[in-house]
Amino acid sequence: MQQQSLIPLVSNPNPDPPAQDQPIPRERPEMRSDGVHFHRRRLIQWLSQALTKPLLACLENEILSFVCECLPEIRSLVHRIWFVYKHRPDLHGVDLGPFFEKTSCGTYRANRRTHGCSDDIERFLAVRPWLTAIDVLLLAEAWSRGVEWCAHNHSEQ
Repeated sequence: MQQQSLIPLVSNPNPDPPAQDQPIPRERPEMRSDGVHFHRRRLIQWLSQALTKPLLACLENEILSFVCECLPEIRSLVHRIWFVYKHRPDLHGVDLGPFFEKTSCGTYRANRRTHGCSDDIERFLAVRPWLTAIDVLLLAEAWSRGVEWCAHNHSEQ
C-alpha cells in the first residue's frame, strides 16, 4: 500500500515524452519529492546556525543578569527578616513624626511635615500595594532626609 503525499507534487500531465524544442517539465525548485519546502528548510538551517550562538550568548547574558539582580534581593530578604524579628514593625508601626506641632501663637495644629510624609507614603502604597512596613520605614526616612536637604539648601540662599 502506497502512502499518498499530502502536498501535491508538480508532475508532467502528458505521459508522452516532450518534443526536442520543448523544455522538459521539472518539479518546482522549492518543492522536493518528500514534500518539504527546500528554501524554507535551507533558511531554517541557516538561521539556526547563524543565530544559535548569539542567541545563546544573549540568553546567557539575560540569565546571568537576572541571577545577579536576584542575589542582592535574596541577601536583602535575610536582613529584612532579621529586622522584622528584632524591631517588630508589625506591632509597633512606623513612626512618621509628631502628629501636632506648636504654632508661634502657642496653639497646636496638625504637623505639616508628618501629614505630608503620610500623604506621600499613602500615594506610594496605592501604586505599589506589595510594599511592607520595612519599605514604609525606608520611605519615611528618605522623605525626612529630603526635607532636611531642602531646608539646608533654602537656608543658604
